[in-house]
Amino acid sequence: MSNPENPSLTERAKAAAASSRQERPTIGTLVGVLSKQLSELIHGEISLVKAKAALAGKQFGAAAGMLVLALVLALYMLERFFRAAEYGLATVLPMWAATLIVGGILLVIVLILLLIAKMSIDKGKTQVPDPKTNIDKGIAAVKKGLDQ
Repeated sequence: MSNPENPSLTERAKAAAASSRQERPTIGTLVGVLSKQLSELIHGEISLVKAKAALAGKQFGAAAGMLVLALVLALYMLERFFRAAEYGLATVLPMWAATLIVGGILLVIVLILLLIAKMSIDKGKTQVPDPKTNIDKGIAAVKKGLDQ
């Protein structure tokens, strides 16, 4: 005979079993949660790829600008060669020496700009998005969670 203030052991066990059944999610719920998490993972990876692509685009754009500047200076270098050949520094140096000096200075400037552009391109290559690696990590984490 059970007392309402002191339920029997079997009644308490039945109540505990019923509450534990209610707390455990069903397979359908788990599949729904998994589907939602996978969707969020893919959307997150897409956002990451967009951000990395934007950063790489900015760095490649800066490198392209420096390459254009280097090409413009190369044209000025050509102009300087002609001008130096035309006018020269006849009073101090022979004409050919003055041409080589002015052209050499511009060549050094062009080479410096090209090296800066190359470093910027190399830096941009490290920011190239790789969504496959991160998606594989996410799938491995999901599989690990399912195995437990």
